Amino acid sequence: MRTHVASIAATLNLADDIQRKVCEVIRRFHTGRKPFFTRMLDVQIVGDELVELAEWRDGYSVARWSLTEIKVTWRDLDNLQSARVFFSAATRH
Repeated sequence: MRTHVASIAATLNLADDIQRKVCEVIRRFHTGRKPFFTRMLDVQIVGDELVELAEWRDGYSVARWSLTEIKVTWRDLDNLQSARVFFSAATRH
């Protein structure tokens, strides 16, 4: 499933200052002349985090965006299969 950054705005509460700023940071990571992440492959909200499966120049990452503070952590993975397995584990409820 290919998800676009714009669809995140529809998912988040943009009336909340933190979630609006998180949405803007995500957009910045994905746009511009040299985006950090080149493609958003999947995204799910789990508790107070938005978990993203992202492609970048050298591979894939699973990013965890906090929805309560401006904070992102990610794990780089070598191939899409490993990234999908890690993403699936990170998004289990």
